[in-house]
Amino acid sequence: MCAGEEGGRHAQLREKFIPHHVSYVYLRGCVVQRAHGGVFRHSCQMDRGETGGDPRILAITVLAGGTSVPDLLTSVIVTMQGQGDMAISSSIGSNIFDVTVGAPIPWLIYSVYYGRAVRVQSQPTTMTVWIGSLVCMLVAVVLSIKCNGWVLNKALGITMMLLYCVFLLVACYMVVQE
Repeated sequence: MCAGEEGGRHAQLREKFIPHHVSYVYLRGCVVQRAHGGVFRHSCQMDRGETGGDPRILAITVLAGGTSVPDLLTSVIVTMQGQGDMAISSSIGSNIFDVTVGAPIPWLIYSVYYGRAVRVQSQPTTMTVWIGSLVCMLVAVVLSIKCNGWVLNKALGITMMLLYCVFLLVACYMVVQE
């Protein structure tokens, strides 16, 4: 068998197998996440009780990361298919949906059921810094992609991870300072 034929066979295998395998993992992850989401949140609350940690830090680190796994897998699938625009659009759309639908619906249900508003524990300064960080991160992401020539590559991935670490440090610092 020629080397070219072997490479072609691997390419066909990657094109057919990997997207289907990742799709299966994604769907299974969604089911597991939905089924065990309450257990995970309860576990975070128990960890908070045992460690004395602030629930906001657990939410912004562990819980946020855990609920983003389906988005991550979606981005992996479309990126592997060469659809960088779709990966970015999916991430942005998902986060906008979370902020404009995913958060307000539980607030609405709580308010209707209990007849009172949901109290936010954070100080206004902390919330301002968090929201300001969110806006700054969005600008930094767009500028990073632009400075990278609108190409998604290893350097941009490292930049994004560093930006996320900076965000986590600032967000956790603000909670600890309250």
